[in-house]
Amino acid sequence: MKISMATMDQLDEIMDVLSAVVKDMLAHDWDQWGEDHPSREMFIEHITDSDLRVVIDNDKIIAFILLTAKQDKEYDDVNWEDKDGRALIVHRVAVHPARQREGIANFMMDFAEQYAVENGFTSIRLDTYSKNPRTPKFFEQRGYKYRGQVHFPQRNLPYNCYEKILV
Repeated sequence: MKISMATMDQLDEIMDVLSAVVKDMLAHDWDQWGEDHPSREMFIEHITDSDLRVVIDNDKIIAFILLTAKQDKEYDDVNWEDKDGRALIVHRVAVHPARQREGIANFMMDFAEQYAVENGFTSIRLDTYSKNPRTPKFFEQRGYKYRGQVHFPQRNLPYNCYEKILV
């Protein structure tokens, strides 16, 4: 299993993983993502910006994660602990449902944390949909601290924000 920068020729396979994840979320009544969000155009932008990473196992994409220095404006009002440092923002942590519960999300977050340290980031920030019961426990076990909530226009319920200080 390896993590690499996503390329445009992998877009269809990435969208297939996204489709499977969305189907699984909706089966659990988690409307975090849907047919319209995140969109193919968003993934094209993520790949163009060199922010999207894919996890490949046996020559197949099984997961993806977005690592960016660009912070959504909704994050501006969150009470972050690392006010003066440089934060890496983690979004779109997704593992194909057939491969969940194999430690792949931990593998991706280990990568993200190492990447952040190696590239001079002082903290990691992320958000999780408040209706998804799995993710808060996952991030809290990894040492992330709850910092507040944000609202994104595409969903009615808030997203819980978490932060991990790296230095």
